[in-house]
Amino acid sequence: MVQHRWRCRLLSEDDLEGRSILTQVPGTPGPIVRGEGSRDSIDLLCGSCGRVLAKGIQTSLLTNVVLRCPCGAHNDTNLV
Repeated sequence: MVQHRWRCRLLSEDDLEGRSILTQVPGTPGPIVRGEGSRDSIDLLCGSCGRVLAKGIQTSLLTNVVLRCPCGAHNDTNLV
């Protein structure tokens, strides 16, 4: 199985309005979201530090969601 990896686009504070923001629970190793890792799944990486924020997910499940990395960066999950 080929695992695809995508570095997220970073968002400014102005881009966050009206969007859901998911953050990592303090003290947990992450990632923020973990999927089933099917054939066409993807890993989403922080656009700033490269940390894995979502692993083995279907991109359609995280539409219009922001992943806040422990490094403080806000990452866009919309790939197009």
